Amino acid sequence: MHRFFVEGTAQQFRLTSDDEHHALRVLRLKKDELIECVLDQVVYLARVSSLDPLHLTPLHPIEESNELPFHLTLLYVVPKGDKWPFVLQKAVELGVSEVIALHSAYSVVHWSKDDMKRKQERHDAIIREASMQSKRSCLMVCHRYISLHEALSLPFDYAFIASEHQKDTPTPFSMNTIQKGQKVALLVGSEGGFSLEEHHLAIAKGFISLSLGPRILRSETAVIVGLSYLTKESMT
Repeated sequence: MHRFFVEGTAQQFRLTSDDEHHALRVLRLKKDELIECVLDQVVYLARVSSLDPLHLTPLHPIEESNELPFHLTLLYVVPKGDKWPFVLQKAVELGVSEVIALHSAYSVVHWSKDDMKRKQERHDAIIREASMQSKRSCLMVCHRYISLHEALSLPFDYAFIASEHQKDTPTPFSMNTIQKGQKVALLVGSEGGFSLEEHHLAIAKGFISLSLGPRILRSETAVIVGLSYLTKESMT
């Protein structure tokens, strides 16, 4: 069943112009077809009561628990090439609540504030599409670009750094420790990883060094493996 993030009230839903075009021209919704609509993080069953103009009739809320029980933030140093959209998509699929773009000592790519603003519309479109596909009930946020040093001072209940400096030692941590509603972060570097100084600073700030195995992973692979480790208990 198709899912859309809608605007309006619990008595009357409406799609954005882009979503309406997608629904009618790409998905080719039919009159009386049932769809899922998300309004203010509540999922509703709705019926397509009219196509021209498009009208959606709310039926009733749907009980579901697809979201993680904790707030998960991905702190990701911007990579080279076209990896960023891929990482945004996978972060949505793995339940991330927020992605914060970073620059660090070994960064190859540097964005300006104007770059971030210019990319925002594209980022939002990727997040929205991935959220509908993966049946999320809330939209991930991605709107900040800060330095690694700023990121290390953000408040989290638990924060992890995926670092090659920890590759041979298992991470001594049980995810069962994390309680519902707590804030958790995963820090992942770009192609060059983190300097030893950055790694030590993160540990001094309370980050837990997370081992992703003995091999050196591509940054986008490290994101998927790291997020999978942090969410595996909640996905079973």
